[in-house]
Amino acid sequence: MTAGFPRVFTVVSLATIVVTAVVATRVAVSGRDDLATAIACQQADLPATAIDFAARAARWYLPLAGVSRPARELLRDLAKEAGAVGNPGLELQAWQELRGAIRSTRWMITPDTDLLDEADASIARGLAAIDRLPDGRAGLDEAGHLAFLKRDSMPRNGPSAAAVILFVAWLSVTAAGAFRSVTPEGRLRGGAILFWGLGSLTLLAGWLIALSLA
Repeated sequence: MTAGFPRVFTVVSLATIVVTAVVATRVAVSGRDDLATAIACQQADLPATAIDFAARAARWYLPLAGVSRPARELLRDLAKEAGAVGNPGLELQAWQELRGAIRSTRWMITPDTDLLDEADASIARGLAAIDRLPDGRAGLDEAGHLAFLKRDSMPRNGPSAAAVILFVAWLSVTAAGAFRSVTPEGRLRGGAILFWGLGSLTLLAGWLIALSLA
């Protein structure tokens, strides 16, 4: 059993690497395609379509690569272009797409916080300009809308880090348990199944709790 465990660990590690590479390739290729389409639409004077494809590209996020940053910068530029030609609705849409793209790709960190701050301020300004109460009076001012946007404090770094650690531990314990719970003859080991099964379930529960708190 001991001699066979490294082989199982190697197979699991290689499978993880292959799956990660496939997903990363899909993210990179799709992101580049959507960004190229967004740029072409911008040059063809199709701002609404450009915003749509730039928002898609901005959500194809890889922590150390990809085109999410250029796509988000393009969304910022499209928002400013819409404002410059007097289209506040389209401008607000672009800023909201930028904010959504950044917020939707948070994990242990929030990426592109400089663009997020710019988007929040612009959204608050745009919403304050159109916010009206039923009697016609002005609603929340810019500071009020900005404070509301900043109330979103997710993700929490501690639970996020714990979720990552617990997930890796759960995969490792589950793989080890699946290997150690079977004899070389193919029979199940009741004690080992109970021990490793409880460990796997405990880590899985901890991971889900950490995700809910992150």
